[in-house]
Amino acid sequence: MDFKERLYSFLKNKYNIAFIVVFLIGLYLKLKFLFVDSIWPDEALYQWYGYKLLHVPSYFFSEEFAEVVSYLPSTIMAFFNIFTNSFIAGRITILLFGLAGIILVYLLGKELKNRPVGLMAAILLSVNHLYWFIGSRTLLDVPLTTMFTLVAFCLIKYENTKLKK
Repeated sequence: MDFKERLYSFLKNKYNIAFIVVFLIGLYLKLKFLFVDSIWPDEALYQWYGYKLLHVPSYFFSEEFAEVVSYLPSTIMAFFNIFTNSFIAGRITILLFGLAGIILVYLLGKELKNRPVGLMAAILLSVNHLYWFIGSRTLLDVPLTTMFTLVAFCLIKYENTKLKK
């Protein structure tokens, strides 16, 4: 099955189309509040971790970084720091984690019950005002939630299929 056939079969399902609409609405809502010019002390600290990781690579092996729980977000922020400043790198990282969270909630709901349940879960997460507020800040709440959702999805997927991949 080539790419065009897979894309056509994906777009043929009305729930997949509805999910794309929900995803785009979630993206719009996140972009609307993403670049607010205020910054919290926690955000500055996490953005500094990404900046320092880029400019002092040995920081990854330091005792200070070992006590931090933001390995993956800091590494992604360090990557985006190559192309932009720390503030924008942090906000892009949180945007990506927020959008991944919406996708994973849809997949988790689809795996647990069916596509309408996954779609409803994605809708509820996309329009949740607390998710907008926390998701517009470079905090660890959204990456941790996304990672836990990923772990739950993988565990349920493994339980249902018994395939290690």
